[in-house]
Amino acid sequence: KLWDIDSRREVESLTGHTDTVYGVRFSPDGRMLASCSADKSIKLWDVASRKELTSFREQEKTVYALAFTGDGKSLVSGGGDGSVRRWDLKGNTVWSKKPHADYVRSVAVSPDGTVVASGSWDGTVKVLNIASGEEKATYQKYGKRVYSVAFSPNGRWLAIAGENVAVHLWEWRKAGSHVQSFGQYAAWVSAVAFNPTGTRIVAS
Repeated sequence: KLWDIDSRREVESLTGHTDTVYGVRFSPDGRMLASCSADKSIKLWDVASRKELTSFREQEKTVYALAFTGDGKSLVSGGGDGSVRRWDLKGNTVWSKKPHADYVRSVAVSPDGTVVASGSWDGTVKVLNIASGEEKATYQKYGKRVYSVAFSPNGRWLAIAGENVAVHLWEWRKAGSHVQSFGQYAAWVSAVAFNPTGTRIVAS
């Protein structure tokens, strides 16, 4: 559903997926909306007309997460088969990797657009080169299912959240550099984000 913030009213209900929708993202220019679903598809929508632009489906299982690259010319998705894929906006696969042994529940593109981080139910976080999909770094200390990953605005820090009931801060360019843990929460942490200046983290 699309909502107008000023009027607090629903603008449109976008229909097209045939199963649970797990992720939605606006393109950097706000003209497009991407959605991913348990029906194994990714759909692109025109925000102005609220019409479906295209749909692509090469995933073997549910698509749980997606993110636009900084230039808005491609998408990165995370799937239930442990895969991370980069797509162009016509639905062609730029590259496909399988760095995880379980669901990929979160993907985040770095502010400089050079890498993508993926968080998985296998308890690891991977950082992949956005151009090639080559693995740049691995965070293995989380130990339990990862639900959310987020880069700080300066790209230095990566926040990780999940069933560990804490938020971990990782300086990902330094091997093995676990900086700090925040929490303890009463249950798993499903979402994490930085504020625009990168001085605070919010988690739920």
